[in-house]
Amino acid sequence: MIDTVRPDYIVHLAAISFVGHDDPLDFYRVNVIGTLNLLEACAATGHTLRKVLIASSANVYGNVTSDAIDETFPLTPVNHYAVSKAAMETMVHTWFDRLPILIMRPFNYTGRG
Repeated sequence: MIDTVRPDYIVHLAAISFVGHDDPLDFYRVNVIGTLNLLEACAATGHTLRKVLIASSANVYGNVTSDAIDETFPLTPVNHYAVSKAAMETMVHTWFDRLPILIMRPFNYTGRG
């Protein structure tokens, strides 16, 4: 599909994001391996992308009590969702020399509940 569409930008939001999901392995299959599959597909086409935006999560910071968090805070994930996002980020770093990637760590998209 990437070779057919040949996008300039990709915003990768696909994930198992419900922290209470009942199969922990799904977090890793979708969040880590699914992201790897996307990056491999991007590289395989030979098409030059302008940017690939990868959504991680502020959950990678764990239970921080500070009023402000920035990218310098240590990653201390406390559930499978957060661990899978931290692992995904680590894996994505190995692609920085091949694709124009930006990782973001958003907080809740929709607010409380």
